[in-house]
Amino acid sequence: MQGAAAASTSWCLERDLEPAGPRILVISSHAQALVQSVEALQLGLEDPHVRAAPSLESGRDEIQAEAPDVVFLLAPREGLDDSLAFCRWLRTHPPARETALVLVYPSRDVEDWKRLYEAEGDVFIVWDSGFVDGLASCVKSLVGRRYRLVIPPLKAGPLQLFPEGLLARIGGRLVSFTPMEFRVVRHLVENADRVVSTAELVLVIEENRRTQRAIGPPVLHQCISQIRKKLRPDDAIIRNVRGVGYCIDLAYQPEPEP
Repeated sequence: MQGAAAASTSWCLERDLEPAGPRILVISSHAQALVQSVEALQLGLEDPHVRAAPSLESGRDEIQAEAPDVVFLLAPREGLDDSLAFCRWLRTHPPARETALVLVYPSRDVEDWKRLYEAEGDVFIVWDSGFVDGLASCVKSLVGRRYRLVIPPLKAGPLQLFPEGLLARIGGRLVSFTPMEFRVVRHLVENADRVVSTAELVLVIEENRRTQRAIGPPVLHQCISQIRKKLRPDDAIIRNVRGVGYCIDLAYQPEPEP
């Protein structure tokens, strides 16, 4: 193999044939993680077309040569600025086919995750010891029969949630929550079609506490108060239905940014 073809690393027998499965590009300067990711995707998907790029530059070349359905970018912490620049390039120079961007990052630092979410990725994954186990499921959730993006972010009305960083976005602002606060907000978002009772939300908190000591409604009310404080000036999106519980106001319109 010579020329441009020699510079491309592919796990398909024939690049010229139309692949039956999703086209996937994995970008990482971490050799071991790159190999593990490719192997996990091959084993977890039916007839995938998986390519690997050991650098952002070679990843850009791969995308320009053949647009993938999904790009996995394993962003090292020490190269976050370069990874974000690559994401901006991908969003401002979209390939011929619709491409989903999955960002994998090794830190849970809130400030780093705020910057990552501004990159407008479609899925965010924490890069831990077992992250490769979920890559195939991630592809299946992102692509349909024609391998196009079909699932929007987790949201209710104007409120979007990003579980990996315990963050929410509303009115163009990013808000960070504690684990307890995020569990409550997420439960409200996942049940946005109804009013969630106070007792049910108390159970959501109790099920995830390390102590077996029971808690009461006052703990929940204090948690809701902190959530609303962080959401200001858009705290009205969480409604209190007196005597029943809480719900997300799906018709709420965020306050304009100053």
